[in-house]
Amino acid sequence: MRPSHTPFRIVNATLILPDQLVGDGAVDINGGWLVAVGPRSSMPASSGMALDAGGGFVVPGYVDLHVH
Repeated sequence: MRPSHTPFRIVNATLILPDQLVGDGAVDINGGWLVAVGPRSSMPASSGMALDAGGGFVVPGYVDLHVH
């Protein structure tokens, strides 16, 4: 899958971070890179589309290294 080069924000997520859970979290992605992660209230203004996670769990930066 090719990364989207259009900036977008995942909102209404429960973020699973190394040291805490963040309710009503948001993640900004631009050019396939994570550019901001945190509580939605502390995020910078976004010019991209918003995707509603519906309160689901999001683990930003997680890479599944399980291969066969």
